[in-house]
Amino acid sequence: MLCDPSPRFAECKCEIHKTHPHKPLSILILDCWQREYDKRTYENFQINKKFFEERMKRIFTEQDWFVLIDYLMKRKPKSVQICNIEIPDFKNVTLLENLIKGFKNAETIQLKNVSLSTSFLFGLQKNINSLKFKHLDLSQNELSAEHLLHLRCILIQSDILEYLNVENCFINENTFPILADGLHKSKSIRCINISRPCPMSRGSIFDSSKLINIVSQLIWQNKLTTLILRHLNLNGHDMEIISEYLETPSSKLQHLDLKSNNLTSHGTEVLFNALMKNKALQTLNLCGNNLGSKGGIVIARHISYSNIQSLDISHNQIDCEAMYELLTAIKKPCGLQIFKIYGNKFNAKTASILKRLLRANVLNQNDIDVTYTWDHSKNELCVIPYFGIERMHI
Repeated sequence: MLCDPSPRFAECKCEIHKTHPHKPLSILILDCWQREYDKRTYENFQINKKFFEERMKRIFTEQDWFVLIDYLMKRKPKSVQICNIEIPDFKNVTLLENLIKGFKNAETIQLKNVSLSTSFLFGLQKNINSLKFKHLDLSQNELSAEHLLHLRCILIQSDILEYLNVENCFINENTFPILADGLHKSKSIRCINISRPCPMSRGSIFDSSKLINIVSQLIWQNKLTTLILRHLNLNGHDMEIISEYLETPSSKLQHLDLKSNNLTSHGTEVLFNALMKNKALQTLNLCGNNLGSKGGIVIARHISYSNIQSLDISHNQIDCEAMYELLTAIKKPCGLQIFKIYGNKFNAKTASILKRLLRANVLNQNDIDVTYTWDHSKNELCVIPYFGIERMHI
């Protein structure tokens, strides 16, 4: 239960304030907090419990929600990010309504690991026509069937919601169809992240074949531009379903993130054969997919003919010979604007071809996550990581 919302916090008799006395939170403190990370005109509010408590040297209590809600209502930020702070199950309906009013002008709402209540999602659903959010991030919250029923209604009723992130949300085979129905009936959704629906800590296993079949129905609607499917143990056979869509001339998918699955060389072959006929896909993330040397050779055969602008094949156990073949296959002009290959194997031979590509400006150093240097202990060129590459954010 929340303690008495009196302005005289020092006099509050709740157990939290008895054991953790501190200076009361205020609008001024939150203004100062925002100015530490935001730029003028100070319209992007974010608060992470860990960083806030370390910086302010005070704990964030349930009592502070009264001030935070008041702050959001007065400042009306265009984006709100709240992380690792449990949103109380407000007994006072007015407080819940005021919190949602604080989101009125926000185009981006990120609520990560905040223990969402069903009443909060119902409040969003009820006020959907007066809210402006296009991006909704609910990652790391445990979403039950009841949560997903409200989220389904939000998806169906909203005309502007474009991006939804439900990564790590404890969604299982029984509840995922509820979400999928909302995605299917949504008029505006363009980007979805359904990575790792069941956290590993729970020991749950999500049947990836069932998920990919449902996802295939969504992408064949031909409205998604971004699809993020990380940590789902997808294999090469699962890629056949996605590749069938990518081969169609009408495909609109521009960004495909398959990080940390198990595609192997078979999945690579299927994907890149499809990309030979695809002109829309710009970003492909295959980091950590056990592609191996065979997968590296497959990419080498196709890389010059694809329209990919951003490719991540880092940490895939590709050996030196396959990496040499892959780098040799890159010709000028090269359409790659981001190319990540670190975490594979390199030798002096691959370092030499990398040096040639960089010096000839076939690749720009800021576009690739490795560079070359001279190893005095071995008296030869070697490949080392380069940290200047702009990070890819989907």
